[in-house]
Amino acid sequence: MVEGYPRFVVDRNRVTGGGISSGLDEALRVVELLSSSEVAQQIQQRTQYYPCPPVTSTIPATQECPLDKLPSS
Repeated sequence: MVEGYPRFVVDRNRVTGGGISSGLDEALRVVELLSSSEVAQQIQQRTQYYPCPPVTSTIPATQECPLDKLPSS
Protein backbone atom coordinates (compact mmCIF):
# COMPACT_ATOMS: atom_id res chain seq x y z
CA MET A 1 0.00 0.00 0.00
CA VAL A 2 1.23 3.46 -0.88
CA GLU A 3 0.67 6.36 1.51
CA GLY A 4 -0.91 9.54 0.17
CA TYR A 5 -1.88 10.02 -3.44
CA PRO A 6 1.30 9.71 -5.53
CA ARG A 7 1.08 10.49 -9.23
CA PHE A 8 3.00 7.30 -10.02
CA VAL A 9 4.72 4.51 -8.11
CA VAL A 10 8.01 2.73 -8.83
CA ASP A 11 7.92 -0.74 -7.29
CA ARG A 12 10.85 -3.00 -8.09
CA ASN A 13 10.77 -3.39 -11.89
CA ARG A 14 7.33 -1.80 -12.40
CA VAL A 15 6.15 1.76 -12.80
CA THR A 16 2.42 2.33 -12.45
CA GLY A 17 0.30 5.43 -12.66
CA GLY A 18 -3.00 6.68 -13.90
CA GLY A 19 -4.48 9.73 -15.48
CA ILE A 20 -3.20 12.09 -18.14
CA SER A 21 -0.69 14.35 -16.44
CA SER A 22 0.45 11.66 -14.03
CA GLY A 23 1.13 9.52 -17.11
CA LEU A 24 3.44 12.27 -18.36
CA ASP A 25 5.24 12.28 -15.01
CA GLU A 26 5.48 8.51 -15.19
CA ALA A 27 6.85 8.60 -18.74
CA LEU A 28 9.53 11.11 -17.78
CA ARG A 29 10.57 8.84 -14.90
CA VAL A 30 10.78 5.84 -17.23
CA VAL A 31 12.99 7.84 -19.61
CA GLU A 32 15.14 8.81 -16.65
CA LEU A 33 15.44 5.17 -15.55
CA LEU A 34 16.23 3.90 -19.05
CA SER A 35 18.46 6.76 -20.14
CA SER A 36 19.36 9.68 -17.89
CA SER A 37 18.04 12.73 -16.07
CA GLU A 38 19.48 14.92 -18.81
CA VAL A 39 17.46 13.16 -21.52
CA ALA A 40 14.30 13.33 -19.39
CA GLN A 41 14.89 17.06 -18.90
CA GLN A 42 15.36 17.58 -22.64
CA ILE A 43 12.04 15.83 -23.30
CA GLN A 44 10.34 17.91 -20.63
CA GLN A 45 11.68 21.09 -22.23
CA ARG A 46 10.69 20.06 -25.76
CA THR A 47 7.17 19.13 -24.70
CA GLN A 48 6.95 22.25 -22.51
CA TYR A 49 5.52 20.19 -19.68
CA TYR A 50 5.99 22.11 -16.46
CA PRO A 51 3.36 20.91 -14.00
CA CYS A 52 2.23 23.78 -11.86
CA PRO A 53 -1.56 23.78 -11.57
CA PRO A 54 -3.34 27.15 -11.45
CA VAL A 55 -5.37 26.02 -8.44
CA THR A 56 -4.64 23.67 -5.60
CA SER A 57 -6.90 21.36 -3.67
CA THR A 58 -6.70 18.02 -1.97
CA ILE A 59 -8.38 14.70 -2.49
CA PRO A 60 -11.07 14.49 0.18
CA ALA A 61 -10.81 11.71 2.72
CA THR A 62 -13.40 8.98 2.42
CA GLN A 63 -14.97 6.91 5.13
CA GLU A 64 -15.39 3.83 2.96
CA CYS A 65 -14.17 2.36 -0.26
CA PRO A 66 -16.59 2.99 -3.18
CA LEU A 67 -15.84 -0.50 -4.47
CA ASP A 68 -17.49 -1.95 -1.38
CA LYS A 69 -20.82 -0.67 -2.75
CA LEU A 70 -20.61 -2.75 -5.94
CA PRO A 71 -22.91 -5.77 -6.07
CA SER A 72 -21.06 -9.03 -5.57
CA SER A 73 -21.21 -11.61 -8.33
